[in-house]
Amino acid sequence: TSFEMIPSTAPAGFNVTLEAMYWPEAYDDMSGGFEFVVWNETDDWDITGEVYKVSSDYDDGAGLGPLEDPIYTGDADGSEADDGAATMWWFIGDEDPTEAPDIFSKGTYYLNVTYSLDEQDDFEYTIEFVIGDPHSYIAPRKSVFRIGDTLSFAIEHSFGDNELGTVYGGAVEVHDPSGNLYFITDDLEEWTKTGMYYSVPISGQTAGGNPMILLDDAPLGAWSYDWYEENGDDLLGSGTFEVAESTEGILTGKIDDLNNQLTGLQDQVSGITDEFDDVRSSIADVAAVAQQAANAAQQAEQAIQTVANTANQANTAAQNAADAANAAKDAANSLTTLVYGAIGAALVAALAAIVSLMQISRRIAG
Repeated sequence: TSFEMIPSTAPAGFNVTLEAMYWPEAYDDMSGGFEFVVWNETDDWDITGEVYKVSSDYDDGAGLGPLEDPIYTGDADGSEADDGAATMWWFIGDEDPTEAPDIFSKGTYYLNVTYSLDEQDDFEYTIEFVIGDPHSYIAPRKSVFRIGDTLSFAIEHSFGDNELGTVYGGAVEVHDPSGNLYFITDDLEEWTKTGMYYSVPISGQTAGGNPMILLDDAPLGAWSYDWYEENGDDLLGSGTFEVAESTEGILTGKIDDLNNQLTGLQDQVSGITDEFDDVRSSIADVAAVAQQAANAAQQAEQAIQTVANTANQANTAAQNAADAANAAKDAANSLTTLVYGAIGAALVAALAAIVSLMQISRRIAG
C-alpha cells in the first residue's frame, strides 16, 4: 500500500496530484472512503471536502472530476493497478495563489490519510510534503541574437495560466544597450502546460501584435530584459543577452575585407610590374650599351686589322728600303748610274715607310 503527493514540494495554491496504490478495493455502494487531514507543529486542517477524484466519466474541460464524497478505490484511470487504486487532485490551500499563502505559508507539513470500509479496521498512511516558492523562470532562448532574428524567451511559472493570479497578464520589457525601452510585450495571456508548470509559447510573445524582430537599425551590444507581474511593479525575473551583426552582414564584411585585400594585392602586383618595367628598360639600356660596346669592339677590331695591314705594308716598304740599301752598299765601290738609281729607289721606299708609319700613328690616335 502506498500514497504519494506529486510533486512533494510545491507552492501554496498549486494543483498537486494524490495517488493511492494497492489499497483495499471498494466501490460507490459501500460506506467509508478516504479522509484527509493536514497538520504541522502548530495546527491541523481537515481537507477531505477539498480533495477531488480524477474521473473518466466526467470532464469539465480541465480533466477534473466532480467532488465525490466519499472517494473510493477501484477505478483509477491510468494507474498501475485499477484494483485498490485511486488518483485525486488538490489545490494546496486555495485555487487562488494570492489567497493560498494566507492558509498555508511556506514550510514542512504532513498529510494523514485514513481509509475505512464496513466491518474493517481503518487503514492509515502519513506523508510529508513541503510548501515552497512558486517556480518562476525566464531566460532568452539564445544567448546571442543577430540582426533579423526574432526575439523570444523561455518563460515558465507555476501559476502562469491562473487568471485569478498576478502572473497572468504580465509583460516583459526589453531595453537596448543605452537603456532605452525597445520592446514591451503584449500581455502574457497565452500559456501552455509544460510538465508541472505553465509556459508562454513563442507565438504568445508579441509586441503590438507583431513578432519582436530585430531590424537593421537595432543597436549591437548587451541588451537587458525585465519580467513584471500583471500590476507592472513586482519583478519576476531579469537578465541580459547580446545582439550581434547578422550572419549576412558578417559575410558581407568579410567579402569587403577580402576585396580590400585583393585591391591591395593588385596594387602590389602593379607596383611590382612597374618595377619589372623599370628593370626591363634598364636591361634594354644595358643591351643598347652592350650593343654599342660590341659595335665599338668590332670597329676596333677593324681598325686593328687596318693598322695591321698598314703595318704589313710599312714593313714591306721598310724591307724594300733595306734591300735597296743593301744593294747600294754592295755597289758602293762603283757608283754608277744604276747605283744612284738604286739609292733613289731606296729613298723613295724609305719615304713610303715614313708615310705608312704616320698613317698608323693617326689610326691609333683615332
